[in-house]
Amino acid sequence: MTHPVFVVVGNVNRGKSSIVSTLAADDTVRVSPVPGTTRECREFPMRVNSEILYTLIDSPGFERARKALSWLEEHQSATSDRRKVVEEFVRVHKDSGEFPQECALLQPVLDGAAILYVVDGSKPFSPRYEAEMEILRWTAQPRMALINPVEKNASYQEWRSVLDQYFNMVRVFDAHLATFDQRIQLLVALRELREEWRSPVDRAIAILQDDRRRAAHESAVVIADMLVDMLVMVAEKPIPEEADPERFKPELRDKYHDKLRKREIKGQTELRKIYAHSDLEIDAGELATVEDDLFSEATWSQMGLRNAQVIAGGASAGALAGGVIDAGVGGTSFLAGTILGGMIGGAAAWYGSKKLPDVKIHILPNVGRSLRIGPMKNPNFPWIVLNRAILYHEVVSHRAHARRDKVNLVELQQGESRVSKLSSDLRMKIEKQFAILRKPRPLQAVQLQTEHAVRRNLVEPIEQALNQDTSESPKTAPAKPGLTFPGGAPSR
Repeated sequence: MTHPVFVVVGNVNRGKSSIVSTLAADDTVRVSPVPGTTRECREFPMRVNSEILYTLIDSPGFERARKALSWLEEHQSATSDRRKVVEEFVRVHKDSGEFPQECALLQPVLDGAAILYVVDGSKPFSPRYEAEMEILRWTAQPRMALINPVEKNASYQEWRSVLDQYFNMVRVFDAHLATFDQRIQLLVALRELREEWRSPVDRAIAILQDDRRRAAHESAVVIADMLVDMLVMVAEKPIPEEADPERFKPELRDKYHDKLRKREIKGQTELRKIYAHSDLEIDAGELATVEDDLFSEATWSQMGLRNAQVIAGGASAGALAGGVIDAGVGGTSFLAGTILGGMIGGAAAWYGSKKLPDVKIHILPNVGRSLRIGPMKNPNFPWIVLNRAILYHEVVSHRAHARRDKVNLVELQQGESRVSKLSSDLRMKIEKQFAILRKPRPLQAVQLQTEHAVRRNLVEPIEQALNQDTSESPKTAPAKPGLTFPGGAPSR
């Protein structure tokens, strides 16, 4: 066995598949409230760059544990023979059809996999579970019990007092709410199950943490590209010489707004792909682009922005200019320049919010007249897009893969905006790049060079914004390697 293998076992419908889905970061694992969804063992390797770090095996639940244990006890001659008796049980019954699920889950255990035994903490302990635990103890394989906390604030003391008797370790682990840090904590505990697994598990943790940093960087690149594309985007439509341009303007505006929305959706799809959320459904709501939407109180409220916050964004940039005035007079103005610059910047943001793309007529050689709309000049627009992107990234980067419910991004956008939590220095770095794109450049070669530079310059501040602790999910310090917690330690 070249890498650690963990088989997830337990009674039917106790959250085994959810554990596998979250620890393997794989939303293709079938998770269903219907009992017996898993009917055979399926392997789910945790891969990073084609390297398998560990494998989780989703197994069917125990179906006739007490009868199986009775068979084992009848054929036992000595305590030291228990593992051999389990091996004989599987050999005798694997093709008989009498104990299909017990044989299916025991085979990978006998092949060397460690055991993750899952119980539903919301259900009271029953003596019938002892048969399952006893069978697993007979295998003599390393064992950890995971209490699935279905109900918050439930007491698991009875479960812990029993599980401690059968398992090397006991943990509380919520597969639906587990953060990345909590997954790492669990791996730190799993490394203690087998001494020879310490090195490969340590390597797996280091690779996963590096991959997490890579994902944040790739996300910043995706968001930077999306912002630049949307800010320089135009839409055109050729029109006949004798035609009235007004007839074609509504259609062209719709085309332009549709292009903007499709570009945002493309960026969101790329973010989901980075974090392996291929099947995650997120209702992000409509991106505001039309005139009434962009500077309406309702839109800013929906995006988590308010008039004062939009003005504050402009004030930050204005304060930068004002600070230059203070420096120029040796500081004798007592920051009057900064205050004045902030006031000017705030006013510019307010009045600048009215700037929207005009539909203009262009005369093109060999083509004739053409209507063009864009690029977007509204200074609030990129901040609305960035705010949505940061929130979208929060969802996909913190979302446990076991969760299958639809995410309503509009509801999450209520309250304080993500961009308002950024430091003023960070906001100014980003706004400086937005302002560069708003300046017209007549030569196409110069424009392309400018866009390329802005893409590159936006990545670092956006990555810093993504790494800020703006998530509602609390950060937790990883447990120290080598420590165990008898009776289990809640993971949240």
